[in-house]
Formats: sequence, C-alpha cells, structure tokens
Amino acid sequence: MVRKRVILLLQGLFLCGFLAIGAYVLSIFQDYSTQVFKENCIAQMDFAAKLLTERLPKNPTREQMEAETAKVAAELKLKLEIVDAIDADFNEAVRAYIDGQSTAIRVDTANQERTLYIAKAIGQDRLVLHAPFSMRSVTAEYTKMRTAILAALLLVMLLVTALARYLARRIAQPLEEIAETAAKMSQGDLSIRLQRNVAGEFAVLSHALNTMADSLAEKMDEIYREKKKLELIMKNTDNSVVTINKDGLISDCNDQFRHQFGQFDKGQHYMQVVNNVALEELLTTCLKTGLPVNKNITVNSAHGKRSFQVFAAPLRAAYSDTPSNVIFVFHDITALQAVYEKQAEFVSNASHELATPLTTIKGFAETLLTEETSMDAEMRKKFLNIILQESERMQALLRDLLQLARFDSEEYRKSITVASFAPADILGELLEEFLPRAQERKLKLEVLYEKEPGKIMANKDWLKQILVNLLENALKYTPGNGDISIKYDHNDKFAIFTVHNTGEGITAQEASRIFDRFYRIDKARTRQVGGTGLGLSIVKFIVEMFGGEISVSSKPGEGVAFIFTVPRDLGSDVTPKPLS
Repeated sequence: MVRKRVILLLQGLFLCGFLAIGAYVLSIFQDYSTQVFKENCIAQMDFAAKLLTERLPKNPTREQMEAETAKVAAELKLKLEIVDAIDADFNEAVRAYIDGQSTAIRVDTANQERTLYIAKAIGQDRLVLHAPFSMRSVTAEYTKMRTAILAALLLVMLLVTALARYLARRIAQPLEEIAETAAKMSQGDLSIRLQRNVAGEFAVLSHALNTMADSLAEKMDEIYREKKKLELIMKNTDNSVVTINKDGLISDCNDQFRHQFGQFDKGQHYMQVVNNVALEELLTTCLKTGLPVNKNITVNSAHGKRSFQVFAAPLRAAYSDTPSNVIFVFHDITALQAVYEKQAEFVSNASHELATPLTTIKGFAETLLTEETSMDAEMRKKFLNIILQESERMQALLRDLLQLARFDSEEYRKSITVASFAPADILGELLEEFLPRAQERKLKLEVLYEKEPGKIMANKDWLKQILVNLLENALKYTPGNGDISIKYDHNDKFAIFTVHNTGEGITAQEASRIFDRFYRIDKARTRQVGGTGLGLSIVKFIVEMFGGEISVSSKPGEGVAFIFTVPRDLGSDVTPKPLS
C-alpha cells in the first residue's frame, strides 16, 4: 500500500509537471509558428500589392483592377481579390481601409481549415486587396510537435515509473518494516527490534520505536509482576475480596469469597450473594464521598452465621475523579468475636462467682457483729463455719483463675518440661490418696488396665492434676454405694485414660458444653459441693497442651466417663524438653 502510494504520487507529480511544461512549449511553438507564418504571408501580400500598384494605370477602373489582380494572383499563386471595404463582410477589410492593413484568423467554412486572411489598402478609393492563406502547414507542424511531446511524455512516464518503483522501494521498505514491527508490538510481541542501520529520518523513527519498545517491555514486565503478586495475594489471603460496581453488580472476586459465600455468576447482584443491607450503605457512602469506610456485619454465609469486619474503598477509572466501583474486603472475625464474647462471659461469670461467696461472708459477718451478745455459741460456730467454707470456696476459685492465667502465659508453659515416665506410680499415689475419702462416702474406687501402656511423654505434675480434678469431680457427683474407676490402655501412639463414675449421667447437650468455663449442669448442687466450674476447663487445656484429646461419654442413668489421651514415649527422644 505504501509503495503504490509513493509510485502514484511520483507519477502524478511528473505527469502534472510534464503536462504543464508540454502545454507551455506547445503554446510557445504555436505562437511562434503562427507569427512566422503571418510575417511571411504579410510579406507576400506587400509584394503583391506593390506589384499590382505598379501595373495599374492611372485612375484605373474596377474591372482593370480585378483583371490585373487576377494576373498577379496567377503569377504569385495566391488567391487575391479586390473588395469594397464598405460592402465587404470581412472585418479585416474595414480595418485595412482605416489602418491600411489588417489580418484575421478563422476557420474556412469550405474546407474547415484554419485560414489567415490579410486585407491591404491599395490607395484606390474604398477598394482593398484581400487574400486568404491556408494555415495547414502550421497545423501540421503543431500536430508533429504535439505528437513528439506525447511520445516524450510516454517515454518519460516509463522512466518515471521505473524511478518511482525504485524510490518507492527505498522509501517504503523501512516504513513497511516499521509498520510491521509496530503491528507485532501492538499484538504483545515486545521482543522484536528494528535494524539500527537505517539512514535519515527513519533512523530517528526506528530509534524512537526501539526505545518505546524497551520502555513498554519494562512497564509490561512490571505490570505483569504486580499482577502476579496481586493474584498471589488475592489467592492466598484469608480475606474475601469482591468488587461491586455502582449498579450493585459483582465485577470480580477472589476464590476465598466464592468459598465463603458459594458459587455465583459474575454480573449477579450482590444482594443475591451477600444478603445484608449494610453493604448498600457502604456502597452508597463510598461512591458519594469517594472515601474508604468500614463496618462490622453479620452474614448467613455458606458456612453458617459469620461475623465480618468489612472494609470498603472506592475505585476510580483511569483519567476520572468519580469512583465507578467499590472494592470490599471481608475480614472474618467470627473466632475473634467468639473470643470477645467468651471473655465477656468469663468476666461476668467470674464476677458472679466471686460476688456470691463475698455476699455470704459479708452477710454472716454483719450478723455476727450485730448479734454479738444475743447469739449463742452454737449459732456463732455455725455462722463461722459458713464463712470459712465460703472463704475456702473463694480461695479455690481464685486458685483456679490464677492457674488458667498461668496456662495462657507462653513463658510459664515454656518453664514446664515434658519428660518420659511411667504413669503407674502416679495412679498408685492417687489410689492411696483418694481411697479413704471414697470409703468414707461408701464409694468403690479402683484402678483397672488390660495392657501396661509403658512410658508416656508428659509432665508428672500436670498429669496428676488432670486425674485429681477428674477424681474430685467424680467424688462430688457419685451417689452413695457408687463406683469410681480409673482405666488405662494404649494404642500405637497414645496412652488412653478413662475416669468413670456411676450416677445420673448427663445429656448430649450438657456434654457439648461441659468443658466450658463456669458451666454447671446443676448450679445449686455444684455450689453445695463446692465446685468452681473451672476444673474441667483446666483438664481440657492441659490435655490439649500435651497433644492429646479429651471427650465425655454419658447416658442419663449410666454415669459419666471422661476419656483422654496422652502421647506415648516411642523411644525416639527421651530428653526432657519445654512444653510449647
């Protein structure tokens, strides 16, 4: 296409120039040939008039003049005639009568040729000598000249075409290379470069295009890296990210958002995916103010009821100050919210548990003070015993709270070492310690095992505390003539301990919450037997720190069994190490 344009342009320029020059040359040639022809004809006419004047007698008649004119015309081979200037139809005759001589060029009606007409006064009244001269020779010379010019034009056009092709190739080749390179660059191939050996203006253009390609390649690499980085962040982030346009339609989202809220199609309205009107407020505020906002919301997602901290930020299109989209980041705070709620519940329960014995102590102390003289010794002793029991209960509660606080301390946990030991000795000590108390309440206590578990990896004091808490719990809730047993066994990796007691048992709903802090199945009875509601929470915490698991198995009327596991010492490492 470029070559054709160059060829046509050059051909057009040469053609226009040559035609202009040819027309100018033809015009000059025609004027010159006509002038020469006219001068020759005038000379002949002057000679004929002179010859006629010399031969005419003095005061000749018109017939004599016409006769003599015919003789001169025959001698000179001219078409001469005598015409009356006044009666003649030729303008040149009238002008000749006035000016002495006149010429005119017009087409002869007889032969349709251009003819030069000359009229010359001969001094005989109104009579003038008139003669036509055919311009056939002038026309023939003009035709030859025109033919020669056309032939030259054809030859020159051939030469110009050849030259134009050569020049077009020289001009168009670098342009075509530049256009082809630019087309490949536009398709994404930024590795291609133009040759550096191009001369002239194309060298500057080639250098500029190569420089632009280098710059674009760097920018594209940077954009690609940023895109990959963003994709990696969006893919591996725990937050759900979604982009919503001003019409409320979802433009884009990450995989976490789809996992959190289920599968959907792009372009779907967000209310069909996240059914919460709070998003409408965030969307409207962002689009209106152009500022980021955030809010905590609760949504029924594909994984149940979840709490999110939602951050919304406006997105603006390029070269626009008006936001057209809003990006939402859903940070799941369900676990954190549950922790806050449990902390609030814990503080409330702890305050309540501390307030109860303090109220009792205060009440009985005030009674002792006001009734100091009238109260008998037995009643005073009873009140003092109640104060003592409530103090011991409050002391036990504080001890358990301090124990939980120590468990939450990473530094304290690192101070506790885990070592390899056989649990048989601890079970023997516990049997010796709790058997008198069980017999006092007419309960049967025994340790049972089918296979000796060997050594376990744990901390002796903490393992003993687990079993003490479970046995204390069993002693409190086992009715008279009941049975309490400690069984232990093992599998390939764990030693399995089971503390079972007979009694009423608990329901499945109660079993699901029995390890919660301050949870009591029968609060009145728990306070009566002196429980704090924290023992089983401590047990669960220690077991899980060992790397084991604990569960409860019970049916109403069949008693309760607490089952927990502790890792066995498989012989790989017997060196004591801190608990992480």
